[in-house]
Amino acid sequence: MTERSNIITKTVPILNINCTNCALIIEKKLKSLPGIINASVNAASNKLLLEYDDNIIDIRSIRENILNIGYDILVSNDRLRDKISDEIKVKYRNLKIKMILAWILVIPTSVLSIFFTDEQWSNFIMLCLSVPLIFYCGDKFFINARKLFNLGRANMDTLIAISTLAAFIFSLFNTLFPEFWIARGIKVHVYYEAAGMIIAFVLTGKLLEDKAKRSAENAIKSLMELQPSKAMVIMNDTEFEMPIDQLKKDNHVIVRSGESIPVDGIIISGNSFINESMVTGEPMPVEKTKGDKVLAGTVNQRGSIIIVATKVGSQTMLAQIIKMVKVSQSEKAPVQKTADKISAVFVPTVMSISLITFLLWILLDGGSNIFIAIISAVSVLVIACPCALGLATPAPLTVAIGRGAINGLLIKDAYALENLYKVDTIVLDKTGTITKGEPYIKKVMWSDQINDFDKSVLLSAQIRAEHPLASSIADYLKKAGITKTDLTDFESIIGKGTKVIANKETYWIGNFSLSKEYISELSDSEIKEITTWQNKGMSIVLFGSYKLLAVFVISDQIKEGSAAAVADLKSMGIDVIMLTGDNKNSASYIAQEVGIKDYKADLLPVDKYNCIKDMRRESKIVAMVGDGVNDSLALAGANVSIAMGIGSDFSKEVAMLTIVNSDLRALSFAIRLSKKCVRIIRINLLWAFIYNIIGIIVACGLLYPLFGILLNPIWAGIAMVCSSVSVIMNSLRLKWSKI
Repeated sequence: MTERSNIITKTVPILNINCTNCALIIEKKLKSLPGIINASVNAASNKLLLEYDDNIIDIRSIRENILNIGYDILVSNDRLRDKISDEIKVKYRNLKIKMILAWILVIPTSVLSIFFTDEQWSNFIMLCLSVPLIFYCGDKFFINARKLFNLGRANMDTLIAISTLAAFIFSLFNTLFPEFWIARGIKVHVYYEAAGMIIAFVLTGKLLEDKAKRSAENAIKSLMELQPSKAMVIMNDTEFEMPIDQLKKDNHVIVRSGESIPVDGIIISGNSFINESMVTGEPMPVEKTKGDKVLAGTVNQRGSIIIVATKVGSQTMLAQIIKMVKVSQSEKAPVQKTADKISAVFVPTVMSISLITFLLWILLDGGSNIFIAIISAVSVLVIACPCALGLATPAPLTVAIGRGAINGLLIKDAYALENLYKVDTIVLDKTGTITKGEPYIKKVMWSDQINDFDKSVLLSAQIRAEHPLASSIADYLKKAGITKTDLTDFESIIGKGTKVIANKETYWIGNFSLSKEYISELSDSEIKEITTWQNKGMSIVLFGSYKLLAVFVISDQIKEGSAAAVADLKSMGIDVIMLTGDNKNSASYIAQEVGIKDYKADLLPVDKYNCIKDMRRESKIVAMVGDGVNDSLALAGANVSIAMGIGSDFSKEVAMLTIVNSDLRALSFAIRLSKKCVRIIRINLLWAFIYNIIGIIVACGLLYPLFGILLNPIWAGIAMVCSSVSVIMNSLRLKWSKI
């Protein structure tokens, strides 16, 4: 019996993987090895989840076995960033080159086929163009088909490989030996353009899928880069630089102004304002002093601090977020098109019908009509060429992606388009999504006793102040035409505000605590109004001398269109929920203003993620809309992830879809676009399969004994082209239809 203490569970990046078929091959190989308890490959994220007995087999032996079947894994994590990124870039570049070359070759091939179909010389030119088109640009289809054959499986790649190869071989025979058919009174025809068109269209679809995979890897890389690679450590009164992977708990780390914090820890010296938007999503930095906690990945904006490390490496909150994002992206299965599922049955069926057709003609006619047997068998394979089938999904998706781009939607992952119409719950972040994420002066209450000199003092003080709200007050005063004046003294009071002296008079700017040092008490009306705004989550800044001169109410401004967007989504029967890291008062006010009843506040990134997981466990189809690094986990955990265009680069990398203009009203358009796109995909698939069923019945010669109808491969090719054109025309309706 295997002892659990020897069981190793590990996730490693895997290289050279192209599709789900590769995943099946690797899993089958690994599961056959002694010591392997479980092996699961995710083709979408290029990850291999291993569970094995370290006493029986080690990771090096596992890698050797994987190398033997043409793949590779990254054993050492220090190579992860560069090598996995390089491989994805190279693979994407090669696929793009092959797709472009395929179209360059298929266009002249199609022109020759249409306008010079009776010229023998054109057949030879098409042959020369088709060899690199089919066997270089489409080499992966044949490689995957062979691997699947070894596994006893079939999918879309198998159908493409068999049909294009059959069309090519038949065309090659007709090019080299046309007299074979001419002597029997049959017109010679070739199908190079049909085989090439299939390759070109399917490569275009695969390029779109690969682009989405690149974005997933870029997202992880961007998140890893939030944490610095080195830290400045102080030990025995000596400062020196140390790689963060060598840091240990209780190390004293110095973080200067503008630097990212490398560990989770507690400040033991100094004070500063820390940008914690990675955690809370709130744009305003938080004042931190001795004894306060800080987190890895957050940014020290002002002042130098010394922190004692409490969590390092994989224990930090940032590392946990990275790990959970990887897991969430691995859980998201790659898009498995309907055509792929049916192909597993369709391919062997078509091959069987073709073989049976050939044998029946030979047996029934005693071999005298062998050429009819050949023509009928080949016609079955040609008419079953999956051109319409291959176009049924990528054609409308391509048109929809273009339509989305025109309307401010950047769709990176076809999965989003194929699944948005199913969404019944939309989760919105608050700051930067519903609101603009920038502090602005909502209201100013001036005292009757304030004069222009007082305002000039306030402006001068706010220009010099380090508090994040100071700049918004300074900008407001500048726009009002207030000018600066000289200050004879300036003092920053930690946790309270600022004190200045001008023209021998003392002024103060800050919170209630500071005001009490200069004013005995505020009037009942002043207290009531200030309390009302505070209960709505507004920030309050007071200004005065020996009396109160002004009160500033500072808030985050709701975007134009946010309330309308929420109302539109509700009218579509979609539940709208707000999850935010901001305080409950602010969340309550914003939710009420835009018409959201269900909201949660004071949430960490992991809390948002868990909320979405709970919704999905209730069988809800969830779309998450966010704009910051703190939303990354929630985005990765949702069925469909949507980022705002003005948000962080990382959130846009994680998301499947980006609203370029950051207007939430684009959400309802995206959902309606998804519904129309999926409807057209279904029509395309239905037509493609009806066409194939009818075509195969005619092609195999079932109508010949009754009506004398025998489908010549020429008409099989024409029928296939007509089918493809109908699919394309149906897909183009998306470009002009009203949404």
